[in-house]
Amino acid sequence: MTLLACLFALFCSLLLPLGAGTFLALRTKKAAPVLLGAACFTVFQLLTRIPLLQVVLPRSAAYALFQASHPTAYLLLLCLSAGVFEECGRALTMRLFLRTSAPADAVSFGVGHGGIEAIALVGVSMVYLLVTRSYAGQTAENFLLAGVERLIAMTAHVGLSILVWCGVRAKKRWLLPAAVLLHGAIDFAATVMIGAAGSWPAELAAAVLALVFLGGSAALQKNMERKGEFL
Repeated sequence: MTLLACLFALFCSLLLPLGAGTFLALRTKKAAPVLLGAACFTVFQLLTRIPLLQVVLPRSAAYALFQASHPTAYLLLLCLSAGVFEECGRALTMRLFLRTSAPADAVSFGVGHGGIEAIALVGVSMVYLLVTRSYAGQTAENFLLAGVERLIAMTAHVGLSILVWCGVRAKKRWLLPAAVLLHGAIDFAATVMIGAAGSWPAELAAAVLALVFLGGSAALQKNMERKGEFL
């Protein structure tokens, strides 16, 4: 059972992202949006936000004191910082490279963004565990949770990418702060629920929010397109 769960996590965090990205690149005949999404997460999270939070800020005594004395505020800060870095990075990348792109490119961008996150945070670890056969030391539930979490995160990233893309294409500046707040809200809500109700209820709530984001963003995009707001 543990091996199957590990393979499920590997599929969700490595094979599915690679397969979805390749499929969209071939279908749209454009690999750039997928690669730009992956580059966006790499630059603004892996190379910027994470080193800042894990290496630079912990050197400050004031930061360490704030982290220890105000755990809820610190959690909120972490969640909002993820929204700020990722959504501002998304908007900047789209302004530079996808300003005149098609709606399908926003989906490809989201798959690339969420896909490289899944690969970097979970997929690489799954490969290591399988190659070294050290997965037996883990529980099947943990692997299942990791896989489900990546599916939910990728769904949210596609929805957020569409939202930010709409803001860039239609020059609606308010959509960027909306994306930042929505991103922070889903991260904060899921984390709080884990402590209050457990991992599976938290993932269920996150899944509902991610699907709402995706459906709402898609509906907004179609409505703005119908109104001719994409210049």
